[in-house]
Amino acid sequence: MNTVRTVFSAIAFVLVPQLAWSLDITPAKDSSIFKDVANNSAGAGLGIFAGNNNNKSPRRGLIQFDVAGNVPTGVTITGATLTLTLEQSPRVEPSTIDLHRLSVDWGEGNKSAGSLSGMGAAAGAGDATWNENKFGSSSWTNAGGDYAGAISAGASVGSTLGQQYIFSSPTLLNEVIDMYLNPGNNHGWELVNEGEGVNDQQTVKSFYSREATPIGLRPVLSITFVPEPGSVSLALLACPLWLGCRRRNWAIAKRDAGRCAA
Repeated sequence: MNTVRTVFSAIAFVLVPQLAWSLDITPAKDSSIFKDVANNSAGAGLGIFAGNNNNKSPRRGLIQFDVAGNVPTGVTITGATLTLTLEQSPRVEPSTIDLHRLSVDWGEGNKSAGSLSGMGAAAGAGDATWNENKFGSSSWTNAGGDYAGAISAGASVGSTLGQQYIFSSPTLLNEVIDMYLNPGNNHGWELVNEGEGVNDQQTVKSFYSREATPIGLRPVLSITFVPEPGSVSLALLACPLWLGCRRRNWAIAKRDAGRCAA
C-alpha cells in the first residue's frame, strides 16, 4: 500500500506542471464605429468592420471578452489566440488588420451596421461612436478610439468569405493574462486596418460578430491554462486510497465467499 501511494505521489508531482486545459470564449460585446457618420453605432450588427469604405472613410471594430469571468480562479494562463471569420470583403486584395488594446470602457448598444462597408445607425445613449466612447455622456480622448499605439497582434486578411483568421503573439498573451488578473483594465481591442494610412478606397474587411448564426461563425478567444498544482495533486493522491479500499473490500468478499462454500 505504501509503495502504491508513493508511486502515485511521484506521478502527481511529475504530471501536474504538464497538465493543461483550454476553453473558448465568445465576446461579451462588439461594435463598429464610422468616421464619416460619427454619431452612428453598430453594436447589434452581424459584422465588425475595419478599413476604408468607397469614400475612403475609415471604419474600426471594437471587441471585448470577459476573461476573468470565464477562466477559473487561481490558474496560470499559458496561451491565447483570437479567431475571426471573414464576413465581407469588397476587394480581393489582402489587407493587414491589427489589434490594439483599448484603454477606456465603451458601450455596445443595439444598432445594426448595414451591409457592405457599413454605415451603422443613429447611436443610442451610451453607444460607442467615432467621437464618443459612450454616446451622450463621455468622449474618447482621441476621435476614433483610445487605444495603445503598439500592435497586440495582426493578420493579413484576404477575400475568401468564411475563412478564419488567427491573431496570436506574445503581446496578445500578456494582455490576456493582464485582463485575467486585472479585470478592471479589460476594455478589449480595437481592430484597425493598415489600409487607412494609404488613403485607399474599399480596403474594409468585415468579420462576423457575436450576433452571427450559426455560433461557429462568431469571434472566439481561445485560452490555454494550467490549474493549481495542489488541486490536481490532491485528486491524484486520492487514487491510491480509493484503490486500497477496493482491494480490501475485494479481499473480504473473497474470504466470505470461501467460508460459505465450506
